[in-house]
Amino acid sequence: MADRVEMDLWETRALPILRYIAEHEGERPLIHLGELADAIGVAPNLLAIEVERLIDADYIPGELHRWSDTDPREWFLSNPRLSERGARAVTVWPEAEQLLQVLEARASDEPDPGRKKALIMLGRRGQGRRRSRDRRDPLRGGETNAGHAVGTRRVGRLH
Repeated sequence: MADRVEMDLWETRALPILRYIAEHEGERPLIHLGELADAIGVAPNLLAIEVERLIDADYIPGELHRWSDTDPREWFLSNPRLSERGARAVTVWPEAEQLLQVLEARASDEPDPGRKKALIMLGRRGQGRRRSRDRRDPLRGGETNAGHAVGTRRVGRLH
């Protein structure tokens, strides 16, 4: 029963909050909880609890500011954006396997031999790091940090 309640909270509160933030990321420096509550249909007091939980769990790197102790509608989330973990939860950021597949596809379509080699090397490097991390910590499984496993700075230079 507890697992079902946790999944219901994830589906009815956490994911809608994360999706809303993803859709409005970069539009403005804050989101009022009243606005967020109206948009996703969750009571402001319950929304405040879930936002705090998402911040504590590193899904949202922002900070929840409380203007009053009585009405959470007036509270706001500063710097409303998703962390890598939050972006993965709403599939904005790829899992390691997805990122490696993108690299392989780009390498196979790349006409420039130098760029093709760089893409292939990035893919191999990412696969090697992922395997070594999985061996060290079997609980991590496929949930490796794709950005670090493959080297985000190098991927950025290949666009």
